[in-house]
Amino acid sequence: MNILILGNGFDLDLGLKTRYSDFAMSSQWEDLYRRFSQEEDCLAKYLYELANKEYWFDIEQGIADYVKIKEQHKNFSHANEDRIFFLELKKSLGSYLLHEMGRGDLNIDSLASKILDLQYCNEYFDHIYTFNYTDYDALCALNEDLKPIKPVYIHNSYDIDGSIILGIGDNDSTSDEYDFLKKTNQPTYKPTDILRNLINADEVVIFGHSINKIDSMYYEKFFEVCSEEDWKRDKKRHIILIDLHGKEQKIKKDIRSVNNNFLQCIHFCDISFLAANIYHPDCNKKEQEIEELIKMLKSKKYGFICD
Repeated sequence: MNILILGNGFDLDLGLKTRYSDFAMSSQWEDLYRRFSQEEDCLAKYLYELANKEYWFDIEQGIADYVKIKEQHKNFSHANEDRIFFLELKKSLGSYLLHEMGRGDLNIDSLASKILDLQYCNEYFDHIYTFNYTDYDALCALNEDLKPIKPVYIHNSYDIDGSIILGIGDNDSTSDEYDFLKKTNQPTYKPTDILRNLINADEVVIFGHSINKIDSMYYEKFFEVCSEEDWKRDKKRHIILIDLHGKEQKIKKDIRSVNNNFLQCIHFCDISFLAANIYHPDCNKKEQEIEELIKMLKSKKYGFICD
């Protein structure tokens, strides 16, 4: 069984501006700022200040850090205002992403587009899970060069009604006042079979998704299983981690954050890092490198593409 997991790096490779930092430069974000930034010591103010300080702005990590500060000082006086802001934040993010999806200048020569073709033509992956909010059917309907896929949405696809799942993990808060921020407590949350299929998979391709603590509920058990020898398997499990900005060391660090037995994972699994920075100006064979990556996926031969 082959599984593909999509993170934001996949959408970025398609040419969508879906970083939280992109959202923080939008008109939707500015409107939120005008409506909710009057209060000091609240979630809105904290996130706005964080966005101004950090280029790689992460809303979910920012929310988790904010809650820790509140719980440390046992200060929950803004919990109700934070709840109202949080609901509006999700609506604004959905509105921004809906607008972004309507752009027509997507990168149809990207690796992400090639993988869409691979799935459309050969049904290479048995299951596709996405942590993104992108409605790929709608996106492909607007861009005839892109081929549609049918992923399972871990956090729902986006709309303007705020049904997307955004927030923190179950272990990121201990107070009842901020339970509304937990992903599993949100009304639109629906459990999936991702963990069961990950554990049973022969090949797992993770494209552009950070294996962070906030989503550790999906990965902690998986990498625990990967760090144990499975005598029932007649071959090693393949795990392919794709990051097109050459961040192999960060990927390894993220895995260690959810499982300390990384060396055992390497021993019992066939782990490959396709962390070639193929869009770097010094990597001048972009089209050739993309084709080589696809060939490797088809032939199950993995390795580095360029330094």
